[in-house]
Amino acid sequence: MSSSQIRSAGGAPIVRQAWVWHAAALVIAPALACLQTWPIVAEITTRVPGWPGDNLEYVWLVHWLKQAATAGASYFFDPHSYYPLGYDMSAIETTLANTVLALPVALLTGPVAAYNVVLLASFALTSYATFLWIRAMTSNNVVALAFGLASAFFPYRLAHLPGHLPQMATQWIPLCFYAVERYIRTRQTRWAVGVGVMVGLNALSSWYTLVFIALGLPVYVLLRAPGLVRQIVRTSAARRDVTAGVVAAIALIAPVAMPYLRAQSSEDRTRSVAEIMHGSISLLEFFTLSTRHPVWGEWAATYLPIAQQQNIVERVVMPGYLMLAIAGAGLAISRSHLRRRRRMIWALCGLAGVGVIGAMGPVLVDHTGKPVWVAVPDSVMSWLEQTGVVEVAGQWFGPEVAAGMRAGQGVVAPLPYALLHRLPIISSMRAVGRFAIWC
Repeated sequence: MSSSQIRSAGGAPIVRQAWVWHAAALVIAPALACLQTWPIVAEITTRVPGWPGDNLEYVWLVHWLKQAATAGASYFFDPHSYYPLGYDMSAIETTLANTVLALPVALLTGPVAAYNVVLLASFALTSYATFLWIRAMTSNNVVALAFGLASAFFPYRLAHLPGHLPQMATQWIPLCFYAVERYIRTRQTRWAVGVGVMVGLNALSSWYTLVFIALGLPVYVLLRAPGLVRQIVRTSAARRDVTAGVVAAIALIAPVAMPYLRAQSSEDRTRSVAEIMHGSISLLEFFTLSTRHPVWGEWAATYLPIAQQQNIVERVVMPGYLMLAIAGAGLAISRSHLRRRRRMIWALCGLAGVGVIGAMGPVLVDHTGKPVWVAVPDSVMSWLEQTGVVEVAGQWFGPEVAAGMRAGQGVVAPLPYALLHRLPIISSMRAVGRFAIWC
C-alpha cells in the first residue's frame, strides 16, 4: 500500500485526498500574510505596505503597463515622465513577470490594488512552488508543506516586504528547480523546455534573479544528478533537450534584455567596486541576531553593534534560528535516509554556498561594508608594488584599494564574485547581498 493510501476498518483502501496538501500550500500562506499586513487587505485599493519608497515606483510601473497596453505604446519608454525628454525604462527593473500578472487587476480596479494583489499572491505562489519542488524531491507531503510555508515567511522576504516587488516574487525560483526535478526523473523534453521557460521568467522578474539562477542552476544539477550531466555530454537526445530549454529561455529574455544591453553599450552603467562592497555582506551577518526580534531584539541592540547594521533592508540575510533548528531536526530524524538522499542534501547545500559566497561580494568586507585588510610584511608589499600587483588591484578593485595598499593598510581578500562583476548586466548590480536569497 502506498503512502498516499490508508485502510478503513473493513480493510478497503481509502485514497487520501492529495488536493488537501496542495490547497494547504496555496491557502495558509496568503491567509497568514493578510493578517501580517493588516489592514492592507481591507483597504487594498488605497494603501500599500511600507514607507514611501520603491513600493510607489512599482505601483507606477503597474500603472504605466496599463497605459501602454491600452494605448498600444512601448512599455520600455514613457514619453510623459520627465517631459519632454521622456524616461527610458531600462534604467530600472521593469519586473515584467510580475507586473503582467498585475495587469488584469489593474484594468479592473487600478494599480494600487493590482500591486497589493501581486504582493500578497507572492506568499501563496512561493509557498506552493516550493511545496511542488520539495515534494518532487522527497515524495513527502508534510516536509514539502513545511518547506513551502517557511519559504514564504523567511526573513529575507519579510525584509523586502515594504517595497521590493521583484525580491518578494520569489516563486519563479522554486518553480525552476521543480522543472529541473521533473526533467531529472522523466527525461521528457517538455520539462527541459519548462526549465528554460522558468529561467526566462526569473529574468523577467529581476536581473538579480537571473544571475542567481545562472550561477546556482549548474551547481544544483552537478550535485543533484551527475548522471544527467554525463548523459548530456554523451547523448544527442539529452543535448537536444538542453538546446530546447536554452531556446525557450532566450526567446523570453532577449526582447527584454536588448534595451538594457543597448543602454549599457551607449553609457557606462558599471557599478564601482566601492558601491558593490557597500552592498556586500560580512560572513558574521549570516549568524547575527536581529534587533527587531520580540524576544532577544533589545539584548542584540545593546550588546551587538553589528546587529544594528544588519537591520537595514538589504542586510537582513540571516535565515533564522527557527528555520536552522527545523532543518537540523529534519536531518536528525531522517539520518537513516541520509545516504540515500545525500545528493539532495549536497545540492541544497551547494545552492546555499552560492548564496553565501555571492552575497559576500568581490572582496571580504566587515559589517560596515568596508574591506577587511590583511596585514603583510613591508617586503611583501614592496614586491607587490614592483611586480605591478598593486596597480592591477587598483584597476580591478578601484583606486581606494590601491591607495590603501600603498598606505600600508595591507591587502584585500578577493572572492569569486570579483571574476563576475564586470560582465554585462552583472556590472550594473549594486546590492549583491541579495544573493542571500539562496540561504
